[in-house]
Amino acid sequence: MNVKLDAASREARILRTSYIGIAANVLLVAVKAGVGSLAGSLALVTDALNNLSDVISSAVTIAGTKMAGKMPDAEHPFGHGRLEYIAALIIGAIVLAAGLGAAARSVDGILHPAPVAYSAGFIGIVVVTIIAKVSLADYTIRVGQSVHSGALKAAGIDAKSDAVISAVTLLSAAAYFLWDLNIDAYAGGLISLAVIKAGLDILKETGSALLGERVDSDLTKAIYDKVRSYPDVLGAHDLRLNNYGPDYYLGSIHVELDGSRSLSDTYPVLFQIEREILKEFNCIVTVGFYAVDFASPNTKKVRGILARYAAAEEAIAGFHGICLYDGRKELFFDVTFHFGYDYRPLLKAIREEISALFPDYTVIARPDINYSDGEY
Repeated sequence: MNVKLDAASREARILRTSYIGIAANVLLVAVKAGVGSLAGSLALVTDALNNLSDVISSAVTIAGTKMAGKMPDAEHPFGHGRLEYIAALIIGAIVLAAGLGAAARSVDGILHPAPVAYSAGFIGIVVVTIIAKVSLADYTIRVGQSVHSGALKAAGIDAKSDAVISAVTLLSAAAYFLWDLNIDAYAGGLISLAVIKAGLDILKETGSALLGERVDSDLTKAIYDKVRSYPDVLGAHDLRLNNYGPDYYLGSIHVELDGSRSLSDTYPVLFQIEREILKEFNCIVTVGFYAVDFASPNTKKVRGILARYAAAEEAIAGFHGICLYDGRKELFFDVTFHFGYDYRPLLKAIREEISALFPDYTVIARPDINYSDGEY
């Protein structure tokens, strides 16, 4: 897992990377627009306009990062971290718009071809811009991954697509020199398609994050391992995390504890778990608990039935929370199912078998969904 940065250090790295991106792209815009206009190359001018969209994207990243760093308030008690995702959506829209505009110009160029004047200097400029863009893309993506910034990663993906775009311009020039073919407008069309795809990819990835994705497996497994490492914890289940910005999660987890212990013995354990998860993973997690009598013969009987079903049915991720209350004649347990299965017939069969074993009890079988990796 990546080392967590404090908010100030994270923001500083994002802003520094964005400023570098702006400076590099402003220079590329000036060079490509100038050389492309002199050579009459629609492909290179389109490439320059795409770099101009990168400048705007970096500016949006800066604005989004600064706004996302605002303290929580009454209207947004969970903070403003999701504004970074909004910024990434805006970047995706800008890239998509640039691609669609370039596509329209390329169609016009194909229908009304214009002469071009390629030169060795032209090719040299294109090669230099490709190297510059690849370097900038790798740097931006690397920083974006290290600080978990969707906006930076989106800008890096866009920069990498720019290098491919410039390579198409280079191929267009090669075709002109080798075979005297003017395919500049067609190259511009390919470039526009690449830009459109990059914009759609950014929108898809960011939209998925806003909709609510499955949390990174490394993080959830690490939290499960941490919670299960406490001597008093006999099982950990039902980890649910909601994302309120990069590296900021709120959620809950349930633990199984010895049912014979008093609440005054139990609370310090739960409080310690919550405090240490926040410190180590920057996750605010509420810990609930099941009071289970693992030594009870009846608990062992129920556990045996559930274990048999779990071993035989791939739909079952695990089971937990077996609680029997002799005084009220009630029996509770939870079964966790993987996504993609209709759990109702299977849960009904389990409940009926256990009800037959305990005819005097009200059997309550509750279905859980495998929200996070690490459940068993």
